[in-house]
Amino acid sequence: MSTKSGGKGRSEKGGADRALRTRVKSARGRKVSSTRWLERQLNDPYVQKAKRMGYRSRAAFKLIELDDKFHFLTKGAKILDLGAAPGGWTQVALERAGKDARVVGIDLLEVEAIAGADLLQGDFLDDDAPERLRHHLNGPADVVLTDMAASATALWCYWKPPSILPPKCWPRAVRLSAKSCRGVPKISFWHP
Repeated sequence: MSTKSGGKGRSEKGGADRALRTRVKSARGRKVSSTRWLERQLNDPYVQKAKRMGYRSRAAFKLIELDDKFHFLTKGAKILDLGAAPGGWTQVALERAGKDARVVGIDLLEVEAIAGADLLQGDFLDDDAPERLRHHLNGPADVVLTDMAASATALWCYWKPPSILPPKCWPRAVRLSAKSCRGVPKISFWHP
């Protein structure tokens, strides 16, 4: 890796405030697409801000922006985070809903513990998942969050946008929630 400033240290507006840009050299065995992804990650201001603020992912800022606009992460709420890894949304849910909230996350991947949250490893489509999740929430969810994305290497051929949470999953998410539950799915539009 090497670090370069963009030109002679001047921004387009004439100031000297342009941040250094990290360039990633290709490595043996690394695909060009992986090198580009790594370079984007290293230079993404939200990734850097997430690190500074202690969030596990840049996605935390998406949830903060949504809650600032719609105010659904209320104090003391029971919040279910489907597809919780790496835990950025779970962190925000805990911060926004306060110490009296119940925040439960589930993911196929193991998620490192977050103080104040119950994190389960498993598939929320499994037959026993609704019972386990309701047990950890102490009842139905007030808010169901999901920022899930399919594994790009395994499921891209059948997991079609616009909805990242496939339609077959919505009935399960609804059954896990209270009658007045609010849902926050991530919607993506894909242009091949």
